[in-house]
Amino acid sequence: RTGGCAVVDIISVLILVGLLICAILLSMVGFYVGRKSPCLPVPSNVSEVERPIPASKWTKHNYASMIVVGLLILATSYVELQFVMAALWLNQYYITMGYLLTT
Repeated sequence: RTGGCAVVDIISVLILVGLLICAILLSMVGFYVGRKSPCLPVPSNVSEVERPIPASKWTKHNYASMIVVGLLILATSYVELQFVMAALWLNQYYITMGYLLTT
């Protein structure tokens, strides 16, 4: 099959590859310049008075954050599955495929 509508122009591909190479080179130059530049002095006033460190909140503990993150992931998966199943039930396959391709 020739002359398909899914053909990408070679100039577009070369432009994208050139932009990728340019971004990589600029990142490397920025890293080198930032690494060789002297540190900026930050003026700060430090008090000599000792202060107590407050106890950490319940949200800082590992188990609480693991439970919260797990519930968020479970809720997100449930909503996504419910949306896809509702679209399949209503014979709206285009919505299902579009949603699955974007997520």
